[in-house]
Amino acid sequence: MPAEKIIDFKVDDLTVYKTVISTFEVIAASAMQKVRGFVLASREFHADLNVVYREVRTAYQRQLKKIERRKKLLSAVMPVGFFKASRTIYVYLSANTGLYGGIIAKTFETFLGEIKKTKPDEIAIIGKVGEALFKTYHPQEGFTYFDFPDAKISEDALKHISKYLAQFGEVVVFHGSFKSILTQIPVYYSVSGSARSSETDNAAPADQYRFEPALADIFIFFETEIFASLLEQVFHESRLAKLASRLVLLDSASSNIDKYLSHAIYSEQKSRHREFNRKLTNTYSAFALWQ
Repeated sequence: MPAEKIIDFKVDDLTVYKTVISTFEVIAASAMQKVRGFVLASREFHADLNVVYREVRTAYQRQLKKIERRKKLLSAVMPVGFFKASRTIYVYLSANTGLYGGIIAKTFETFLGEIKKTKPDEIAIIGKVGEALFKTYHPQEGFTYFDFPDAKISEDALKHISKYLAQFGEVVVFHGSFKSILTQIPVYYSVSGSARSSETDNAAPADQYRFEPALADIFIFFETEIFASLLEQVFHESRLAKLASRLVLLDSASSNIDKYLSHAIYSEQKSRHREFNRKLTNTYSAFALWQ
């Protein structure tokens, strides 16, 4: 095949890729804008809510410590399963598909590092990409897998995951966090009222509270309703970070395609000029033969 034909095909292919990437960029930007408003508006609220959850948990633990009875008698005055606090689960929130930039891999590195340091009782992976990564690095280690769609927050899937995680006293979720369109960082965050977090938290409440109704009733409410709300917020945070990371990746890909396309168009023009010069030279040579 002549060189100019190859160049033509290359230009056509790059033009198609450019169109596809631009389409994906528009879709990602639109989805990110929808999620961004909700996440940023509710982020501070849920952060404060988690602080209150921690205060309630601390107050309840303090109350239980005052009761000097055996565990069998103690369990009669506390919510069912409170001693589950000795069990910790780490949850890696990844994705089902690719094209999410480097945030998935960075979060996975943080996840592996914390597992090695603290050795949780159990591990849960959400998303097919995370499942594949974990099997690659820890093929012999068991974990619980959950599927979860990338396109939306599925209430049914979220309820299923929440129901499973509720049996653990400490649930730490590893996910990407949106800081700006150009910056997404891996973080981990407890959704069960403990202080375990990758981000500095100077909140160390020493205040004493009088709870109405009973402290145990309030604690049960936080263990169910508030836990589910904090978990849902984490999923929204993760989705926003992934969409922003995808947008950055697509923008970078678009810029690279522009560079290759410019080079291909320049090569195409050079090839056409060479072909024109060759034909012109042949024409002059023919004239010379007739003279």
